[in-house]
Amino acid sequence: MSVNRYFGKKTTSQINSLTGDTQGDKVWNSDKKLYEYWTGTVWTNDDCVVLPFRGDGGAPTSISEGYIVVADPDNNDQAVLADGTYYYNSSDMNQSVIGIVYRGGNHGDDIVIAIQGEYNIYCNGAVSSIGRALSLDATDGSANYIGAAASDRHVGISLETTVGAGLCKCILQPIERY
Repeated sequence: MSVNRYFGKKTTSQINSLTGDTQGDKVWNSDKKLYEYWTGTVWTNDDCVVLPFRGDGGAPTSISEGYIVVADPDNNDQAVLADGTYYYNSSDMNQSVIGIVYRGGNHGDDIVIAIQGEYNIYCNGAVSSIGRALSLDATDGSANYIGAAASDRHVGISLETTVGAGLCKCILQPIERY
């Protein structure tokens, strides 16, 4: 019988470096201000879902923090990069944006996808104002600062400004599709 461990208070970087974890182990993430638990393959939390990453067939073979992903129901709901091949649009209801990669990985790995809360999103240009809409750029899975009303590919609200492309804090705003 294994006993679940509590690792105390750690930063995200420290958590990512833990070894010898067993399913059910817990840690307080001092960066995110929430508990995380070990699934047996990845550290995750209640703001996230865990799906296998599919990076084949011309798609990137790895994915990192901040990129937008969709679920591909034709392939056992594996997560794929929301690029020109896979993204939600009004004529194709098969794929829909599910969230932002919090902990990435390679093809076949489980990845952690934030679906609510405050997380970093990869913006492909400067974000000049706090509190404005960020929208999916369907060419590369990053976000655009649109600075206006949300589009049908709206993913969140900016929480900081940036001077160029890179990770930007945002609050995710899931939009359910019926």
